[in-house]
Amino acid sequence: MGYIGTGQDGQTLIGSGAGVSARFRSIGTASGLTNHGVVLAQDTNGFVATTAGTNGQVLIGGTGVDPAFSTITSSDGSIAFSVGVNT
Repeated sequence: MGYIGTGQDGQTLIGSGAGVSARFRSIGTASGLTNHGVVLAQDTNGFVATTAGTNGQVLIGGTGVDPAFSTITSSDGSIAFSVGVNT
């Protein structure tokens, strides 16, 4: 591998596959990631971010799909939840 240069603050060295030189790129919100979202790996396609959760939501997974923020509930009211910032 030859010299690839110097990245700027906030950039990450990202490869594009065998035989292709890696390049420095930003992976922050300017590149499509969501502010306050959770970053998810997408096979060989890089990263995506979830939407931002709201007060009381947690990240819940599903088979074969990306996890998403949702609110947990108790269908019979046996568990009490306090919805607020970081609660």
